[in-house]
Amino acid sequence: MKKIFIFLFAMITFLTLFSNQTKLDYYKLGTKAWDNKQFFYALKLLEKAIEVNPMDIRDYKKLISISFLDKEYEDAVKYCNQAIHYFPLDLNLYLYRADAYKMLGEFEKSLNNFKLIIEITPNYEAAFTGAATASYFLENYDDALYYANKAIELNPTKIYRII
Repeated sequence: MKKIFIFLFAMITFLTLFSNQTKLDYYKLGTKAWDNKQFFYALKLLEKAIEVNPMDIRDYKKLISISFLDKEYEDAVKYCNQAIHYFPLDLNLYLYRADAYKMLGEFEKSLNNFKLIIEITPNYEAAFTGAATASYFLENYDDALYYANKAIELNPTKIYRII
């Protein structure tokens, strides 16, 4: 563990001193830190990779995952927003953002994201279960039941836990 820390610290220092490093270098080191569960270092390196070149969706998705692991849902929303700016057609980003809003207790924003997904892809089961949960917490029980039934309709063999 100590060797990994020293290695990563040395690499971050090296990359900082030689700022002409490529995005690939930051991505590789960030992925290596991710694989070693060194999420703080992965976060910093992947942020640097995005700074150098914001057009790689893998960086954003790892940053979003780290934010969820650290229960930093506001950061997850921030990374989702940044990624959606460059990749507006990736519906998973809206799903992640909806889940982050749900974890923050912002159920109206969460529901709006789930509705957007449903509007674009009316057979996206996860969007219906998320919409059911958000509607429930907004005390819109009829809507919650509607979305839950739609999810069951799409996959009747799955056992659902809406709340």
